[in-house]
Amino acid sequence: MDEIPGDYVGKAIDEIVGVIGIKENVNHRVLVAQVRSKHIEECIENIARYLALPIKVKLEYVPDGYRPDATDGFESSNVVKTEKDHRGHQGIAAQVSIPVNLPFYGSSSLVNLPIQVRITQSYVHYPETLICVMAHELSHIVLRAIGHEQWDNEIFTDLTAMILGFSEVTRIGRKNESFSVGYLSDENFALAHKKIAGILSEKAALKKEAIAGIGRLRQKENKSKRMAKRFQRYLEFVDQHPNQKFSRNDAATISALHHSGHLDAYSAILSSNQNLCERIEKRLSKVIAYTGSNTEFIVQSGRELEAAANKLEEHYQALLKQATTLRKYVAFWFQITTAFSMLSADT
Repeated sequence: MDEIPGDYVGKAIDEIVGVIGIKENVNHRVLVAQVRSKHIEECIENIARYLALPIKVKLEYVPDGYRPDATDGFESSNVVKTEKDHRGHQGIAAQVSIPVNLPFYGSSSLVNLPIQVRITQSYVHYPETLICVMAHELSHIVLRAIGHEQWDNEIFTDLTAMILGFSEVTRIGRKNESFSVGYLSDENFALAHKKIAGILSEKAALKKEAIAGIGRLRQKENKSKRMAKRFQRYLEFVDQHPNQKFSRNDAATISALHHSGHLDAYSAILSSNQNLCERIEKRLSKVIAYTGSNTEFIVQSGRELEAAANKLEEHYQALLKQATTLRKYVAFWFQITTAFSMLSADT
């Protein structure tokens, strides 16, 4: 097979990611354990589910060297053992039948759709290899189900499996001392692996920053709540000691602090921020696929969290200014008592 140019691989990755996004790497150790415990169908179904294919697998083992003829109803291209010339010499490693009327990707019609899978018997002894070739074969279904014109292109299919979470297990399972599988040369695989890891790192960094934004907002909330508590205690002290000499400006300010609903806007912001954090945190916890919509959600969440933090900071500064005014008329011993009581509450 002729060497595929590196720019072809790079452009193919960009195209696939643009259509279906990119997914965090699957925990392949769980899948390997299932293969080793002979739960092959369960393993394959879990591979399919990670590819967002909720199908029902009908597994058939075939002997080494098996070569299907053209009339057996199998439409996907074979993944075969290859030697240095990248040509198959030992029959199929795995093969998936693709229904003629395949439902659209994401359709409920895919749920429990029976899909026949053939694997070479001996491949159960190579768990990582079995996983990466099954991810490849099932990725034919992904591409076919989204109507991609390259659904039977083996390079696109190898890349799709890697992009959708099977990059690391493919790195481990694609070669051993006696054979290799797949359609990417070592050079192109290294290029693809590096590019996919880079894209995934960028997407994951956006998610990490959004999670950090939740943490920063909650820290600001705690800081603001402490200031609100200090404000309330100072106001209570001043109310209990009215026979003080207040400046005209301070008297007007303190009087305004007693108006009904003075802290309503502040309380509403705290409630709104709590709902915002919970909503974003709940969805982020489920994000393993960086599709266009998920990426847009993450970016928008970052903006919302930053705006909420800025608004809360404005109210904090207002409370700080008001507490500073009140402090002029609060006994020093009470200030110390208040500080210690809040310190105790924090610990």
